Amino acid sequence: MDRMSLSGPPRGLTLLELLVVLAVLAVLAALMVPGFQTLRQAVSIRLEAGRLLQAVSLARSEAMFRGEAVTLCPTAPDPAGDTEHCRGTYSQGWMLYANPGALAQPVTAEQILQRWPGRPNLTIVNRAGTQLLDARVSWRADGTARRNLTFMVCSRQKPSLASWSLVLNRLGRPRLARGWGDCNASV
Repeated sequence: MDRMSLSGPPRGLTLLELLVVLAVLAVLAALMVPGFQTLRQAVSIRLEAGRLLQAVSLARSEAMFRGEAVTLCPTAPDPAGDTEHCRGTYSQGWMLYANPGALAQPVTAEQILQRWPGRPNLTIVNRAGTQLLDARVSWRADGTARRNLTFMVCSRQKPSLASWSLVLNRLGRPRLARGWGDCNASV
């Protein structure tokens, strides 16, 4: 049978129909992009709080496993590229190091157990949201921390988004809390 002689309506789209569909899709995409950016930022905040939880959990378990103190501190590379010392704020990154002598800095690179880089679009602040967090936290050999502390993760781009916080008690037990404090755009 000849394909040209088949009866019935023609199949396919005309150029005009295709352009209308593309225009509708473009309008829908333009309306949805801000929502996706907000969602992406909210997920980023939650993931950073999860990374902090991982670091704190590792610190506590390492202290008990090793039978000696370990310390979590903020770290940022200096102009010479040194990342072996505690400095800066948690927004720039942090590290965990074995600290049997209760020293302010790791003495050797072998003491450093793990490093976590910071995220440029997020800040880690105190619960009041008034200053970037730069406090060191140490765990004793029995897994207890030396202080209560809240690490609140906020978005630099959208401070109005709900924060996620890692709340640490003196026993060294961490927990995550959503909206535990208010983010401040000026920090």
